Amino acid sequence: MTLANLPRWMRAALITSAALNMVGAATFLPRSEALRRLGGLPVGSHALYLSVIATFTAIFGVGYLWLGLTGRDDPPFIAAGAVAKLAFAALIAGFCWARQLPPRAAIWGAGDLMLGATFVSWLWTARASRSRRAAHDA
Repeated sequence: MTLANLPRWMRAALITSAALNMVGAATFLPRSEALRRLGGLPVGSHALYLSVIATFTAIFGVGYLWLGLTGRDDPPFIAAGAVAKLAFAALIAGFCWARQLPPRAAIWGAGDLMLGATFVSWLWTARASRSRRAAHDA
């Protein structure tokens, strides 16, 4: 597979996503109760669960940063990131709708919703571009 260069707007989205993920990872560290309380997120969770969430959030953040800085595309990773971001946004919205989280918690999901949609948009255009190139090369 030949890696292509990402457009500038997608690189910016990935770097923004990396920053958002690092803030999210810090928020879910076990000792960050004040940040979770400020954002309307649950506070009383076991340290293991919080650490797992923080770790995976940070791992994805490092991946986004790497792709954003190098400019290389990785459609499977970006697709996994899109699904994760959209799922997080949907979970936050669902819990807000069910009144299990305060409305201010929806702010946490808004950035992920926008970035997840941006990732899907890039995946769609990259797929179409690859299809055109394949048809041209045939």
